[in-house]
Amino acid sequence: EERCISRSLTLSAPARCVAYRPDGYLLAVGLDGGDQQGGSIAVVSALKTTLEVVKELTDAQAPIAQVKFSPDGKVLAAATDAGEQSQVLLYDCLHTTEPGGAFKLRARFELYGVSVDSARLGPTKDDASTVSQASTLSAKDRRKQEEARARGQIMAVEDIEAAYQGMQQPTVELPPDAIHYPSSPPRFDFSRDSATIQYATNKGIVHVNVVDGAWLKGGPVVAEEEKEAPAAAAGGPYGAWATWSCPVGAPVA
Repeated sequence: EERCISRSLTLSAPARCVAYRPDGYLLAVGLDGGDQQGGSIAVVSALKTTLEVVKELTDAQAPIAQVKFSPDGKVLAAATDAGEQSQVLLYDCLHTTEPGGAFKLRARFELYGVSVDSARLGPTKDDASTVSQASTLSAKDRRKQEEARARGQIMAVEDIEAAYQGMQQPTVELPPDAIHYPSSPPRFDFSRDSATIQYATNKGIVHVNVVDGAWLKGGPVVAEEEKEAPAAAAGGPYGAWATWSCPVGAPVA
């Protein structure tokens, strides 16, 4: 069968990724920032004889490296490519009177928050980072550190977390063992029930709650019987997951 281009569309910036909504009516195209910082997502309608951009989402602060709709079609997720500052943006795309849906930003998962939490929870016993040395300091040295902190010369892990929660990006070095980087390019997958995202990092898979973008420290929210079920019984080749683009942990038949 001969294949040919039936429709095309010129976009405002170079495209890096694309995904269809499950119903086939919409496409999401992840864009590079071009000459400007940041990236954006073009929501394209495929209903007419010509492709049409019905929305452009500009919440990203870095180029968009992957876009995916949830299996139920209600959420659009987009991963940015910004190293340890990478994010996953989660949009509601419910049917409304607006063309293509509302596409309101629901939540924002920030990979840096995982690194901060990892530092706050403490390094492993083999870690020789400066954070682990705090307990071995003398009272005099600890007092000097507190004075230095008061003058703004150093920042402890608690300060890092506070700055992060205040939506400020601290310019301090986290312990190397705590820093999470995404795969290159960033990759993620939805669970079959659309409730969870698995996100690939240099330290393995990180699981994200689709409702609020929170890091699920205890792992994905799937029933134990579903985790252990054979792939065929779970409804697909990837068990509880709708796809598997993450470069680590893929099931092997």
